[in-house]
Amino acid sequence: MGTPVWSHNGIVCTGETYKNVVKMTFAKGASLKDPARLFNSSLDGNVRRAIDIHEGEEIDAPALKAIIRAAVALNVAGRKAAPPKRGAAGGVSGRTGGGPARRRRTRSPSDRRRHRRSRRA
Repeated sequence: MGTPVWSHNGIVCTGETYKNVVKMTFAKGASLKDPARLFNSSLDGNVRRAIDIHEGEEIDAPALKAIIRAAVALNVAGRKAAPPKRGAAGGVSGRTGGGPARRRRTRSPSDRRRHRRSRRA
């Protein structure tokens, strides 16, 4: 049996079932505003936040909808803010990207021997 995952441009939240509680864990919950104070679990973490729902407990549906919408908006905003790819802008000195020069790949000793042998042949 797997864990349900709701996603939109990344994970929004997961749903886990336990003996005494149903838990909704928001992947980026620490970055979300929670004026209704729905988050009541995993409060010590730097990234995730969770809502534990106990049997018979009333859920503030509008507040839950607001958190879900905010989580989706955060995911969408994160996708748009991706850094531009290197080489997109023309560089000065013949290089593209304007960043530091690329380092040559360092070969391990066994790779160096193999490379030398293949060049001799």
